Amino acid sequence: MSLTLCSTLLQYINPNIFKYFSSKVLGNHYDVLNLSRTCSAKEIKESFIKLSKESHPDVNKSKDAHKRFLEINKAYEVLSKTESRRLYDLGLGPPEGVSYRNEIRVPYKEQFGSDPWKDPSFYINRNKADDKKYENEPYYYGIKGLKRVSNLTVVIF
Repeated sequence: MSLTLCSTLLQYINPNIFKYFSSKVLGNHYDVLNLSRTCSAKEIKESFIKLSKESHPDVNKSKDAHKRFLEINKAYEVLSKTESRRLYDLGLGPPEGVSYRNEIRVPYKEQFGSDPWKDPSFYINRNKADDKKYENEPYYYGIKGLKRVSNLTVVIF
């Protein structure tokens, strides 16, 4: 398959993946304006003015001048507006050299040597003063008038 057919299919299947990979293969709006992703709005405007003057079809008579001029305008149109730039940057993925740590949570048992839910002293060592708070709670089970019952009573019946 040709690159254009692949990119067209990818654009319809998943636009975010298309933006990310097309920026890696074809370049992105920052590359068009010769800027880094951390540039300011002022730098974007200055670069746009400079490059559009250089590649304007009335000034530059090369056959690629018009195409280049349109690319510069499109890049400026997206990057000059704060919200469209933010959305565009989200589609590009992380800047080069930036990586995110993928932290893996270590299970409690491996971290501390035992699972507290299987430890009989876990329940015994609880703060028993908290038990009294719920002893006479009228809505303990979410039903008015149904008072709290000990687990032993529940097991027996």
